[in-house]
Amino acid sequence: MATPTNGVIDVWAQPGFPQLLHMPEMESLRRWAKMTPPPEGIPIELTLAEMDATGVEKAFLRAWMRPEEVIISNDDIAAIVQKYPDRFLGMATVDPRRPMNAVRE
Repeated sequence: MATPTNGVIDVWAQPGFPQLLHMPEMESLRRWAKMTPPPEGIPIELTLAEMDATGVEKAFLRAWMRPEEVIISNDDIAAIVQKYPDRFLGMATVDPRRPMNAVRE
């Protein structure tokens, strides 16, 4: 049975995409969580199940970019939000070094 939500919103979340989970920068987090993520990442449905189990009603999913590459695109986030609009809100990211691309995005 799911925990009642009581309106809890997680305001900083990312989907468990493999390109994020396996970044070298995440090593300390993986070690702290005693977690070895599967090569294919964590399905968003597992995130939903965890949200249900812990009483989280909604989560803001954030796109993720670093200077050399996009890790989780705005389109990736939009697709998840579109599939589960009652559970997720999306936060876009842009490259501030490319302001016109950011405006178009």
